[in-house]
Amino acid sequence: MKEIVSLIHNSVGVFPTMVMVIITTLLVIFVSVVLKCGYETISCYWVTPMRIRKMMEKQGVHGPKPSFITGNIMEMSSLVKRAVSQDMETIRHDIVGRILPHFVLWSNQYGMSLSREFLSAPLYVLAAPSYIFLISHD
Repeated sequence: MKEIVSLIHNSVGVFPTMVMVIITTLLVIFVSVVLKCGYETISCYWVTPMRIRKMMEKQGVHGPKPSFITGNIMEMSSLVKRAVSQDMETIRHDIVGRILPHFVLWSNQYGMSLSREFLSAPLYVLAAPSYIFLISHD
């Protein structure tokens, strides 16, 4: 009888310890997954675009400063909204300034080779036909 009571007493003491080990393991796994997701998100939306932007700047390709996640979309949409809100003075075929006012503004400001960001992806914009010809034939 003493053996049975001591066996029950010993097994009751093991059960809470086992539960704590399982809870601790699950907590460590959860925290690891959250940290990994956080690292991947920061790397994807901040570190990598910043690294690409710095490499472009070292090569002489500059552009407007982007926002954290949206890039240059907010500035682009406000420029398009302002350009489309006004009527055209005359009908003409040169409508780039009306449809892509951000491109006209930035190419005048930064040259025919510039960088911009769409969401968090840095893009290289090349508008000079002679450069496009050289790149496509090399």
